[in-house]
Parts: sequence; structure tokens; C-alpha cells
Amino acid sequence: MRNTFKMRHPRLITLCMSLTVTALFSVTTAEISLDHISTIYVPYSYLTSPRYDIDSDAVEQFAYDAAEGYVYVIGDDYLQIIDFNDVENPEIVYKHLLPNRANDIAHCGRFVAYLLQGDDSQESGTIYIYEKYNRQTGEFNKLHQRIVSSQPEMLTFTSDCRKILTADEGTAGDDATEQYFLNPEGMVSIIKIEGDFASPNFDMTAVTFDHFNDRKKKYMDLGVRFPYHGRYTNYSEQTLSQSVEPEYIAINPRDNVAYINLQENNAIALLDLDTESIAEIVPLGNKSWLNLRLDTTDRDDAINLQTGFDIRSFYMPDAIKYFEIDGVGFLATADEGSDLDYKFDGSYWSDAKRGYKLIKEKRLASTMPQSMIDNLNDSLKLGRLEFSKYDGLSATEEGKIENLFFFGGRGFSILRADDLSRVFDSGDEIEREISERYPHVFNSETYPDDPANEMPSDLADKRSDNRGPECETIEVGVVNGKTVIFVGVDRASVIAIYTVTAGGKAKFETMHRSGGMGKTFAQLLDDRDLGDLDPKDMEFVPADQSTTGKPLLMVAGAASGTISLYHVIDDGAVDALTGNNSGRHLTSMGVFITMVISVTSILGLVLRK
Repeated sequence: MRNTFKMRHPRLITLCMSLTVTALFSVTTAEISLDHISTIYVPYSYLTSPRYDIDSDAVEQFAYDAAEGYVYVIGDDYLQIIDFNDVENPEIVYKHLLPNRANDIAHCGRFVAYLLQGDDSQESGTIYIYEKYNRQTGEFNKLHQRIVSSQPEMLTFTSDCRKILTADEGTAGDDATEQYFLNPEGMVSIIKIEGDFASPNFDMTAVTFDHFNDRKKKYMDLGVRFPYHGRYTNYSEQTLSQSVEPEYIAINPRDNVAYINLQENNAIALLDLDTESIAEIVPLGNKSWLNLRLDTTDRDDAINLQTGFDIRSFYMPDAIKYFEIDGVGFLATADEGSDLDYKFDGSYWSDAKRGYKLIKEKRLASTMPQSMIDNLNDSLKLGRLEFSKYDGLSATEEGKIENLFFFGGRGFSILRADDLSRVFDSGDEIEREISERYPHVFNSETYPDDPANEMPSDLADKRSDNRGPECETIEVGVVNGKTVIFVGVDRASVIAIYTVTAGGKAKFETMHRSGGMGKTFAQLLDDRDLGDLDPKDMEFVPADQSTTGKPLLMVAGAASGTISLYHVIDDGAVDALTGNNSGRHLTSMGVFITMVISVTSILGLVLRK
């Protein structure tokens, strides 16, 4: 009888077992989780009526004013203000057209500031400073605007709202006329708000890296990456200050030290805010993958986590956040990875090359083991992975690669703020957890080429040969005394949640992904069920500042063009199976028991038939 049932109903058996295991898994794991409240889709255009689309650049970054309940959102064309006072029914209350693409926005006290890039990425950008939106009058008044340096990527306020810092990347390439190659200096602009806040004065200081120029070789030897020197394309030698590319800024609560993330350089610069000068540049090192698992190929359309490769990667974080536990400062870094590529004179320069091309172009040193050469020749192993062409070079064979380095840590790290030593690295955990929890979007491409015909699962595995899960943004909050880290994983569009101990070690809690998967992207947009595609910005709101009285997490989906709001739930479980817990876990246990009873009933009915 049992064998007959298994033969006739294999899918039902699988479903019942899956339901039971899933229920058990949900009860016994995460203490910290997310509970969706609402999502608003942001129009990218108002040409004739509000228009929505995927990858429309309606949402780039946002800033939340918890006191007023307003969210300021910037995209390619518009700044829009969303009223979130009714958290379940947010609505857009203001918009204005932008003259150029916006890169970031921030709020502090009575001020809102945002960055616009120039007509070309090598040209200067502009910072705009506004008085926050007036609910009574509906006015959003500009107080100041000022030119900053090339390609301003990010801005942030000091805690006293007296200074705004912008990370000016200074990207190299053709100018707007495509006649001249430019490589502007990377720098930090400090806009100072002086005098009475009611009628402030504004001043600016440009913080450069010029005083490091004569020490470029020293920092290269320490491990700071400067792969483009100019000689590769017959341009003059590039200085250190031209080669640094500030990406993100974190400031300590005392407003005396800013940590400037130099992503492509795989380093962090320390900015002394008292002297307004760069004090030091610290390389971030690299990680070994010899005993870790990763998927390196997009050619099998499958999850293929392999280990045993003697290769290393640069962390190269995107977003970084400062936090403290028991008075000790830490930095959390989203180790996205980023290769360099420049276009000029009708040609193209990049520091990345796929494994099989390293062999084809005879870039490997004679000391490279044959087993590694075999892996690089295999498109299902290391042949498709992108490696640096200019790192790991041999000391005796000029221009030949002796050790292989690729881009990104495929996770996140925690560094001590006092010496930037790494106290935690998530290793391969995020990629492994996605493979188990969300296999249909494992290392997926976030942006569909054909939304009308492609489903999220059609894009799975497309980024395994690049930077894998690609952790891009990071946020830190405190929930019931627990320090919680939220990691925005670009490609799978998930949020990984960790708790952190006093020593800076992190423990995985769970992952959250909103949105459907069984329909095309266009259908999911019509259903308003895209989720947070490419979670590019997040902001934690503590319970004492929340309109609901509970801690919140707000998430910007850049590809979906959405702003979502979640309650951060602390289940507080001790042992879900013994009942030594409280709150939500008791409910989860009830759900688990109910599901077990339901599964048993289904089996009984089928068996009776």
C-alpha cells in the first residue's frame, strides 16, 4: 500500500514534506525578520500621466524625515516627496523636474541636500540644499547651490547638520566632445553650514589627495590598487590623486573622523574633520577562496558552487556604515566589487579579463600550475570568471600574472574603526543561503532585456561569472538592544539580516525577498508585485522615531522603481521547539502544528481513496 501510494502520488508526497520542512524551518530559525507594510511605485515620467516601468531610473536614492513622515526620492528626471504618515497608504505630494541625473540625497534637521552630476561624468557636479518640505504651505524652497567636483557619487551630513560631505569620484574617460581624455582628481567636498540655521551662510572646502602624490609607489606596495597609470594607452603617468575614486562616506558620532571608501582602489581613506585633510589611506586586503564555495560560470544555467580554487578576490566595498557596540567603533562594508573601464579615442581600456582570455593572450607566468591553467581553460570552472590583468604580477616575468585576483567579496565585512582590521567576513554564506532559499534568482541579472517575456527565473545564474550575488548596500540598526545589519543583495534582490556581537562577529538570521517569480516582469509590474528589485538604498528607523512605535526598515528598489516599508520584527526566540520563547514564535509554532495536522489530513484522505 505504501509503495503504491508513493508511485501514484510522488508530487503530493514531495509537497507535503516540503510544507512540513518549511514550517519547521521558519519556526526554528531567525529572531530578526521583516514584515511588509507597504510599497509605493514611483513614476519615472508625468508626460501625459504617471508612467511606470522597470529599469526606468525613477528611484536612485532616498532620504527619510522621520519627524515629518516624508521621504525624499531622487531619480534620473525627478525629485519626488512621498508622505508616509499613513504607512499603509503612502502618497506622492510633491515633484519637480531635475536638469541632470541625480546621484544621492540626504536629510538632516531642516535641510535636504541632493547631488546632480554634470552633463558628462568627467564634468563637475552640483549640490543643491533645500529647506525641508513645508506641510502647511506645500513649499520646498532652495537655500543654496554650489559646484562640486567631478562625478559626485554620495553625500552625507555630520550629526550636528553643520557639514555636508560629498564623495567626488572623478571618473576618467572622454570629455563631452569625445576629443580629450580627462581623469579628474578624486576628492571630498565639505560644504559648511554656518551661522543661524534660520538664515545660514554656506562655505566649501575641497579636500584633495595631492599630498599623497609623491608616495604613490609606497601605497601601491601596501596594496592600494592603482591599475591605470596612463602608460597602457600612451597617456601621461596618472597621479595618485587622479587615481583615487571616492565612492561612499561614513562619519563617526563625534563628527571628527570620516571614512572615505575608495571602491576601485580597494582602500579606505581617513579624513580628519578637524583639520579637513586626508590623514591616511588604508588598503583593505583580499580574501582566499581556497576553502570557500562559489559559482564562477554562467554557462550551465545552474547552481554550481565549487571549492578548492586557489584564487583570491579584492573586497572593494560599495556602501559602508559606522556603528558602535559598547563604545567600540566598527565599519560594516557591502563588498560589492568593481572593475575599472575607460573609453576614449574610440578605444576601450579595462583592468578585467576572463580566465580563458588570460591564456589566449599569454598573460600567465611560467610558474602558474597546470591544474590552474586547466581550470582557466574550462568554461564551467574558471574560464568565465573575470580576473584582474594588473594584480598578482610576477616579480621576474614582466607583465605576467603569477597569482589570480578577481573582484568583490561576495558578502560583507565588519572592520574595527580604530585600525580597519577585519573582525568578520561573511565568507561564502550569502551566496550559499541564496542558493538554498531563493534558487530561482541565484546570481541573477536584475534588469531584464525583455520584460514582456522574461521572468525573474530566466535571468538566474547570469552574474555568476561577474561578481555573483553583488552585495551593494548596507544598513545598521538597534532592535531591542541587538545590533542588526541589513545587507542589500543587488542581483537576487534580497535583504540578508545578521545580528552582531560585542566583538564585531555577526550571526546570520534570515533573508527576505519580496515580489513574485512565476510571471513575467511586465506582469509583475502590472500586479504591483515586483518586490525590491536591486535594493540600492536602505534606511533603518528606530522604534522611538517610528510612526508605528516599532522599528522600521525602508528600502529603495532601483530596478523596480519602488519604495517599500517593513516592520523589523524581533521574535526573541530561545528555543522554538521547547516553548521557551514569546510573541511571534508562539504563533509560528501554532502555524507549524496546524500545517502538520493539515498535511496529515491530506495524506489520510488520499490513503482512504
